[in-house]
Amino acid sequence: MTTQIGILVIGNEILDGIVLDTNSQWLINQLKGLNFQVTEKMTVRDELPAISKAIRRMLSAGANLIFTTGGLGPTHDDKTLAGVAMAFELPIELNDEALKIVTRQYTDLHQRGVIETGEITAPRRKMAILPKGAQPLDNRVGGSPGVVLDIEGAQIISLPGVPGELMWIFDNQILSLLKGR
Repeated sequence: MTTQIGILVIGNEILDGIVLDTNSQWLINQLKGLNFQVTEKMTVRDELPAISKAIRRMLSAGANLIFTTGGLGPTHDDKTLAGVAMAFELPIELNDEALKIVTRQYTDLHQRGVIETGEITAPRRKMAILPKGAQPLDNRVGGSPGVVLDIEGAQIISLPGVPGELMWIFDNQILSLLKGR
């Protein structure tokens, strides 16, 4: 089966011209180097219906590997995983493995003096709430795990919008997944 790749960039800050999307260009170049071709790229706002609709549209156009970038953090507008869950009518739930990653990262950031407290606040805990059946991808750069969901014959890989985090997860977690394709 041919891999049909879609990239979904999520973020008001991209569409409002505040932040330049360098993540999708970097991803495309990494995938091209592995002999994969991206068939489409879309950018949507931080809104559940927009995220869900874009994923369903990419799937209906034949995408069987979709990367999302952005919207995995602790803030109120980080809605990517809820949007992915909505696209497949899945509940979202606390994932113990994801919570361990978030806890480890915030403990480490606190011990290094980067943040004032390592406490797992409600916004930080939110980063460990994944669509049912999804698996976290380790992130040793920032607090938010990446996420992979295998569903309906497709794979959805959600990556943080912070470029250093996206790159680390790709290089250290996703490359091994792609080599099986």
